[in-house]
Amino acid sequence: MKLLVVALLLQDPIELKYGGEKGASAPVDAAYTLTLKITGTEQMVTMVRSAEAFFGFEKIRVRASGERKILSNTKGKVHVKIEVDEARVDGVYDDEKYEFDFEKSAPPEGLDKDKLQQICWFLGMGGRDYTLGLKGDYKSSDENQDAWGEILDYASVAAVRLPDAPVKVGEEWESKWKTERKQKDNDGRYAIAQKAKIEKIEKNVARISFSAKASLEIPKEKVDKNQKKSENVFEASGWVDLDLKTGAALGSESKGKVRAWATFHNEEGGADHELEILSTVEAKITPK
Repeated sequence: MKLLVVALLLQDPIELKYGGEKGASAPVDAAYTLTLKITGTEQMVTMVRSAEAFFGFEKIRVRASGERKILSNTKGKVHVKIEVDEARVDGVYDDEKYEFDFEKSAPPEGLDKDKLQQICWFLGMGGRDYTLGLKGDYKSSDENQDAWGEILDYASVAAVRLPDAPVKVGEEWESKWKTERKQKDNDGRYAIAQKAKIEKIEKNVARISFSAKASLEIPKEKVDKNQKKSENVFEASGWVDLDLKTGAALGSESKGKVRAWATFHNEEGGADHELEILSTVEAKITPK
């Protein structure tokens, strides 16, 4: 134990940064599970479920194989894309189980006529497309993404924020920022606080663990006038393996959840309306 402590003290601090050479690619397996649970007053639950087809999902599980590619690395931004070759997507939608097997080389016929299959094709075969700053600032290439989608990405992509100064194994750092995206109905952004540290370094690969918490901040003028109480919070944890030579994220495992809860004044009299949306995500990316 004493020798281990001495070895750690003698280590030189390491500068951590994301990177990757344009055109580099590596085969990966990806696993992703999302659950949605919507509860509350019947009127509120019905309204939410009817607002968007996606809210009919109770569980989405994706098992995919493909390649992680570096499309570009310019001006301190690394453009990463995970291209999927084949995927299985299963889960529960409107209380019914579903299962699809997809291949990039053979898209299913009539995809535009089956809404469920269409959504599952996008979820399974869409992969990931995003940019990472050298220190981990993340942005999805999906311009329609909202703050909720971005915060769930932090729990699944494991885009850990890295420290500005060099650090040693076992040293912890803290980062704070707000989501780039806003909620479309109220301009809210999540304010995130993340703690991370280097757990170990083996063969020039650093395993970085992290935990994060966040809450949604809504401008006062955008808060629903009928809303009496609310809470919209996020938490996540996991790890990512970072290649210290190239800056590439080789693999990761993470989980997180978002809980949005609110009570609303009943304009027709009677008890307040209540609504809770609980979403959880678990993800793993494994190099082949």
